[in-house]
Amino acid sequence: MLLALAAATTLLWSQPVTFAAVRAPNTGVQLATNAQGDALAVWTSRTQRVRATLIRANGTRTTRTLPGALTDDLVVVLDSRAVATAAWTRRGRLYTASATPHNRWSQPRRVARSGAVMPTLAVARDRRVLLVWTTGTRTGVAWRSPARRFEHAQILRRPAPVLIPGEGLSSRNGAAFDPRGRAYVWTTCDGVVGITRPHARTLRRVPLTSGPAAMSLSVGRTGLASWVPTRCTTDAAAGTPPGILHANVLRDGRFGPPTILTGPDGQPLKTSGSTAFAPGLVAAWADSGLLQVALVDGRQTAVVRDDRMPLAADAAGNVLLSTPYIGVTVRRPDGTEDPLVPGTLGPTWAVSPFATGFGVLYDPDLTTGPDHRVTSPATRLSLTFWR
Repeated sequence: MLLALAAATTLLWSQPVTFAAVRAPNTGVQLATNAQGDALAVWTSRTQRVRATLIRANGTRTTRTLPGALTDDLVVVLDSRAVATAAWTRRGRLYTASATPHNRWSQPRRVARSGAVMPTLAVARDRRVLLVWTTGTRTGVAWRSPARRFEHAQILRRPAPVLIPGEGLSSRNGAAFDPRGRAYVWTTCDGVVGITRPHARTLRRVPLTSGPAAMSLSVGRTGLASWVPTRCTTDAAAGTPPGILHANVLRDGRFGPPTILTGPDGQPLKTSGSTAFAPGLVAAWADSGLLQVALVDGRQTAVVRDDRMPLAADAAGNVLLSTPYIGVTVRRPDGTEDPLVPGTLGPTWAVSPFATGFGVLYDPDLTTGPDHRVTSPATRLSLTFWR
């Protein structure tokens, strides 16, 4: 009986699709997926060309060169028709390119001329794409409709980034769409979220907090924000001051009443930062280690210490977890878990915010020696889905 259950559970992980990807040393990979089961993996070859491998749900596979994108901060998204969009910066200039469902890429187009860093992309159900980046102490946004170039660029005062002089950014950008087509823009060091009406481009500022905040926001069918009412650090050595952790549910473009989250001792939980995973999980570091706080409809229901790092949550509340030195697993809302995917050290993952499941990209040849040193010939990658 136990063997039968294990076999049935394992079937939720698809058979890995392995493809040639001879990669340059010390380079990362990017993964984008859609709800239809298509995936795009982007990696850097040993000849320093950026390569994009598109794996369609019907089994077809193509690898092509993405022109002009030699960079460390490239990001990609994939819409429901397997049309890809990429964005990256080079010497402060922001570029974008798009690809057809056959993985044929356009020539790069410049969106911002100087000072651009940290691009972020989001794609809506209607295939609109939102681009967000940082320029100095402000936030840039631009929009692309299907089969069009990016346009309607704006530079926003808020939500604002935070800089560490001489070091770079203390904050990260966030961008998302909800199922009704509202767009969301935020940074992780400002308690203000920009929200549009459905299918619109005008962002209205919605204050989540009355002052500065170290914030995380996750948007899917519903949304979840977590924050600490503290100012993000401008001194890398000092770090962000700790504060009491709060959470707030986002529905139909509106935030509900905030909740103060508590630790295992029942006291308000103090931390310097957190990560929210809609619809109902917040991860935070505390003195006792990594804590996972579960919420239902914005109310805290449990808090546990778990050394596994949550990576993502899907629309149904399944959570992808990283187990150090072992791999990844999925925890369902009822607490049951599916087996680890073998060989998924250092995985890259992607999730469609409106669908159930995860895509996991990994190097099947990674090995760890007795000295805990990880090595690989870096000649191929494997993709698997959990659904």
